[in-house]
This record gives sequence, structure tokens and C-alpha cells, in this order.
Amino acid sequence: MKYIRTCQECGHKQEMSDPSTAKSEKWREALCRRCKSPALDYGNWYPSTPGEIAEAQKAFEKYEK
Repeated sequence: MKYIRTCQECGHKQEMSDPSTAKSEKWREALCRRCKSPALDYGNWYPSTPGEIAEAQKAFEKYEK
């Protein structure tokens, strides 16, 4: 799984380190790598390997039923 944060101004998605492992609150001050905006969302975990993607798809299909 990858931790992805999305810029709320330009829509750029960037992989970041998990804030739960951060030693300080500096992760809140991160800037978008594309437009340098501080408007990054808090982020979320996203599946990154084919196995994780398949597992997430199965869970979604089960949820939809």
C-alpha cells in the first residue's frame, strides 16, 4: 500500500511517508511537488501491487452487493 496525498489546487497526487510514523508535525507543512502549494489533503492509503488491487476490488464488489 502507498500513502498518497493530493494537491487540492492542481490535483497532483504524490506519494508521501505515513504521518503516523512521523516524529514531528512537519508533514503538515509539506508542499505540492508540482505547483508548490501547501494545499495537500491529509492523504490516504491506496493499493499499489496487483494483489492489493485485486483484494480491494473484491472488497468493493462485496460491499456493492
